[in-house]
Amino acid sequence: MSSFFNKIASQITNTTGSLVGRDNVTRLTNSINQSFYSKSKYRDFLKHGNVVQLLSKSSHRAMQICSSPNDPSRMVLLGNGQIGNEFFAGHFTVEVESSRKHLKFRNGNNYICFDNQIPCVLRETNESHKVIKARNEFRLHEILGSDEYFALESVFYPGRYLAILPDGSITTTKNRADENAHFCLNVITVIPNIPNSRSSTVIDIRVMPGTSNDFERASTNLEDRNSSYYPSDTEKKNSKEQEANYYEQRDISSPLPTVPEPTFTNEDTPPQYGNLFPKLPQ
Repeated sequence: MSSFFNKIASQITNTTGSLVGRDNVTRLTNSINQSFYSKSKYRDFLKHGNVVQLLSKSSHRAMQICSSPNDPSRMVLLGNGQIGNEFFAGHFTVEVESSRKHLKFRNGNNYICFDNQIPCVLRETNESHKVIKARNEFRLHEILGSDEYFALESVFYPGRYLAILPDGSITTTKNRADENAHFCLNVITVIPNIPNSRSSTVIDIRVMPGTSNDFERASTNLEDRNSSYYPSDTEKKNSKEQEANYYEQRDISSPLPTVPEPTFTNEDTPPQYGNLFPKLPQ
């Protein structure tokens, strides 16, 4: 039943996406699935900075970047990678495009991309980021009736979904109900959420003159303008005087070591030439 609804949702996205925008249709279908599954197993982990593995539902393996067997200098995608923290070729850092929440998956400087309507690997450098454009951006489609699997649609080639065959080969499909296009996550690293600065408490660590272990730590709130986070003019003056006295005493107690003068070995002086341009014999 869920595959039937996913097929209908895929057709609706393809037919109405050009009219109202594929991002709007995607948000609508995702919100429908969220009404049934408010706590998904992947939604909270596909956030900027997290490191994940993309596990294929068809091959039961992880997607990885490796050298091509035919051309070792060329990087390719395969869906037969090992699952685990030690298999770095299958680790992808999630990047979230700020405006439309599109996803990018990066391994080093290598991105999962679509070029000529097929999945590939493109390396982003200072010169090539304008060439890649949106080839490395994907829309997240939640699979209706599932809180574990999702599909990734290319932003540069709308209607093309990243897919893996049971033997680990990389392919593409136009039907997101196809199980070859379904992925789940193996989470490697989670970046902690940064609280809102308006209501957050920060730690202000100040190093005062004195021994190396004399630290003055003060927890202050950014909204509290009367806290010690904003020192008065008198405190600033006293702090500068203490710092100056500290460095002055340190210079007196520990004078700079003298550098010994370099010694030169006695070398034979070159002979004196009276004529730099002697006449050649006739």
